Amino acid sequence: MMKSFCQFIAILFLINLASCAWLGWSDQEDNDLLSRIESNWFSIDPKIQLASYQGEIQPHYFYDPNPGFTSKGPMVNYIPLVVPGDKRAFAVDVTSGQRYFSHLLCSQNDVWQERGTIKAEPLYVRGFVPRTFDQINEPLQIIVLGGKGITHTGEKFYQARIMSAYVEQICPVGKCVLPSDWLNRMVLVAVDERRDDLMKLTDLQSFQDKVDWKEIRGQLENHPGRNKSSEDEYPAVRVGQLLPVQEALSYLTTRSIRLSNVELVKLYRSCLTVFDKLWQEVGQETMLDRKAKTSQEIKEYQKIVETLRKQKKPVFFNERLGAFLRTYGNEMATCSRLVYPGNTTADPDRYHFISWISLFTRLHKEGWEFDCRRGHWNNENIGTRAMKNFQSFNCSNKIIDQAIDEIPLMLKTIRAARGEHWRYVGWDEEAQGAHTKIFGWVKVPDRFFACSNDLNEKIRGNWKQKSEVQSWKRRHNIKN
Repeated sequence: MMKSFCQFIAILFLINLASCAWLGWSDQEDNDLLSRIESNWFSIDPKIQLASYQGEIQPHYFYDPNPGFTSKGPMVNYIPLVVPGDKRAFAVDVTSGQRYFSHLLCSQNDVWQERGTIKAEPLYVRGFVPRTFDQINEPLQIIVLGGKGITHTGEKFYQARIMSAYVEQICPVGKCVLPSDWLNRMVLVAVDERRDDLMKLTDLQSFQDKVDWKEIRGQLENHPGRNKSSEDEYPAVRVGQLLPVQEALSYLTTRSIRLSNVELVKLYRSCLTVFDKLWQEVGQETMLDRKAKTSQEIKEYQKIVETLRKQKKPVFFNERLGAFLRTYGNEMATCSRLVYPGNTTADPDRYHFISWISLFTRLHKEGWEFDCRRGHWNNENIGTRAMKNFQSFNCSNKIIDQAIDEIPLMLKTIRAARGEHWRYVGWDEEAQGAHTKIFGWVKVPDRFFACSNDLNEKIRGNWKQKSEVQSWKRRHNIKN
């Protein structure tokens, strides 16, 4: 997927960089310990914008800050998701750039049965490095030690010094036995810039002598939760040995994907072009999408149909959507994962339409297919064939409506099959939430938490896969 993303960035079309003040941003390392995140990403074009209740443009926590890493030193910027003193764990949604609630940390027994009770209070800060993706195409994770007064609220990023890294292995669902069952990614380990005693450490051995890595490792393997099948519990996370700082820096410079200012602007402009084409050529209602009522409307209707047929252009909604997906399906799949689909306030109809088609396309990119001929979602993941089948997309309007209507149920099926808990987030408004506007779908690992009086099960049981206000506008009528 990351290869296709890079290819997409390289093959961009209809790019206009001239009017973008973004290019004036500096790529130099920001040495301030705490820096305010300026709301640049959502300020480029009002067609793609995310604002608060008060109308203030929200910052994009993944794209707006600079990663801060240079070849001159092992410093890096990061955004916190888990902090000491707070039992809430958050995740970040790349499309909206907002943090959202994932789960509550709790005291529990060690799923690996190697230690005693794992304490709920985190001894670490967990966050992500802006503009940087890891091996599994997720924001690059970082563990920071020695930090005090760090919060995962507020529009700030923090800075730390990289000391090491480890391989984090993830078991998506059930019991992972074979090495191939686990997903592998690198996680950076760093120290807070304000801790002089830790900043002076120069080698891995002195670092391990200074911190209680054994206890921290236990928390890292248990706090994210575990897998459960029937009554059996299985580890979901395994933390590898600490690696020398040179290996961590080598990974950061050669194997992670870091997006430059120019690449981000290209991504933005290209996805805006894709979204515009989707709305203008497919989503906006035409006379052909409504039932002709008068004789004059019928004549005009027939004339338009004849003209488009002679020009060999798609006529009805299902034909227009099929033509779009055949031509721009791959680009749409990339944009659906990386760029916010519109502006919920300025043009809600446009936003809702693009949002639903984005999710529809993204599910196909991840291997889930809606079978137009049979009229249902395939419960078996078919991998890359799902996107290839867009080349023969032939759904009627009625079947397209059905496909969209069944997406919430399909998300529940994915949860059981792949251990991915999808949910729709409005303002992440629950008491434990981040209270930031997303208006879209996010996913977290579907985990079990071995806590006494665990609240996670109750909280997750109330999560919904469908918005009460963002409904799909049906396209079926008596003619098609």
